[in-house]
Amino acid sequence: MSSTKQDSDDTEDDNAIPLQDLPEPPPSYETVIASQLEESSVRLLQGEGDGATGGAAKDDDTLAAEEKKRQHDQKLKKLVADLRRECSVEVAPEEIEMLDVGGEDILPESDISSLQSSLNRSKNDQKPDVQESEPAEVADNEDATDASVMRWSRRLSRAESHVTTSEPNFDNDVEHPRDETSVEDGTDRLKKTGLVAQVLASPTKMLIIAGSILFCLGLLLLIILLPKSFVYVEYYEYALSRNTVTGVIDYNNVYDSGCHLLRPQDELVRFQATAHFIDQDLVIMDSSKLSIKLAITLQYFLKHDEIPQLYKKYHYGYDSIINSLVESKVKNVAVNFSLEQFLLHRPEVEATIEKHIQYTLSGDCCEDCCPDKCGKNASQCRPPACRPKGSCYQGHHVTVKYFQLGTIVIPSEVYDRNLKQVLLGVEVETEKYKQQKAIEVKKTEQMVQSILNEAEELRQDARARERVIQANAEADKNAVLEKARVEALKEVFSHFNFTDEEDKLSYIYARALAEKGDDIHYTSAYSSLTSASP
Repeated sequence: MSSTKQDSDDTEDDNAIPLQDLPEPPPSYETVIASQLEESSVRLLQGEGDGATGGAAKDDDTLAAEEKKRQHDQKLKKLVADLRRECSVEVAPEEIEMLDVGGEDILPESDISSLQSSLNRSKNDQKPDVQESEPAEVADNEDATDASVMRWSRRLSRAESHVTTSEPNFDNDVEHPRDETSVEDGTDRLKKTGLVAQVLASPTKMLIIAGSILFCLGLLLLIILLPKSFVYVEYYEYALSRNTVTGVIDYNNVYDSGCHLLRPQDELVRFQATAHFIDQDLVIMDSSKLSIKLAITLQYFLKHDEIPQLYKKYHYGYDSIINSLVESKVKNVAVNFSLEQFLLHRPEVEATIEKHIQYTLSGDCCEDCCPDKCGKNASQCRPPACRPKGSCYQGHHVTVKYFQLGTIVIPSEVYDRNLKQVLLGVEVETEKYKQQKAIEVKKTEQMVQSILNEAEELRQDARARERVIQANAEADKNAVLEKARVEALKEVFSHFNFTDEEDKLSYIYARALAEKGDDIHYTSAYSSLTSASP
């Protein structure tokens, strides 16, 4: 242990630059007391005083030595306090490296004065700000001065420990043993404290240690906070990030499903990415002001790019607002249909209600992916199917994809009232049809008589035309026959050379009688013989 202590002392002496004004340590307090006692004993033996006088002198010397020691201790304590305050180093009394615990070195007044002057020079040399342009030699001198001051601080602390804990041994015959265990422990602590003092005495080492500590703290914070910064968005979710400190929402990024890295102070505001279901049982009024219970089912989805606008308007209350809008729109559209249309024309009623709901909730804007990436043709991406953004109605930032018209329930009293109304309508229509039948019968009879009259007119006209035609034909026939007869008579007269008119007439007369032979009646009289034809 002593060799280690000696090596440590040698190392400190080599590293530290000694002050020129500090002398070597003087003999210890016990040595001075022993020498004074020895001188007193010699004077007593030489007869310089009687026994009483010698004893009194011995007591006076002892009191003077104690007073001197007390003043010496006070100066040491004050100097040690100044050194500690200036060097900012807490040094335990038993951890002083250059002085022995038993107390072999006590600083005399000259050494204390020299050390005090060195301390003052050290104060004057220290400046609040050191410019980078100062020579490196000034920094080395300051380090050397600080090291020397620290060295003497440790020596004075060791002396203070000796002053406060040890008592003067006025009996040279009694030897107080030393605690070797405490000395060894103090030596180990001295080694550690010496290292701390060296570090504190060097600004560069302090900066390195401070930087290392900050780096370790930063690494520790990184290890703790980095896993918490990774957040996962499920496949059925959309999300926005929110600062938990300020409460500000980042509306620029909409997070899809997957793992995302956020700032440690951020959290996610999650939205449902799958279908939102609406099931409603409504009491509506038809066009006849009859009350009907209607069940509807609706599925809608949030528009990914319009989630920031949706959250700005409704926050998390969009679901109730969508339900209210659907209920209002169904009631407003249903009043245009009658009960018979609900019962007999369900597809038309369902398509009309769905169209109005889609316009109210989804708007009529053309989609951004239209037409290339949506599977739509050009006609579905222009008016009247949709309108470009800026001149369209955006709706409420959701997409209605499916609508179902469910059960239609008619209350019994409404059913009876409707049945009576239907029967009354049937009776009215029956009477109307009867009246229409009578009118149609009269019209039919009139039409029949008119047709018969027209037929009789046509018949009489045909008969008259027939007689005319027959008369004309008969006349034409007679004309043709007479013409042929004339031509034939001419040929006969020419052939038989009838030139006399009487012969021609006789021939003509005979020919006529021959043609009407069956119609000739002969009469006889006594006066003359004649013939006649009817």
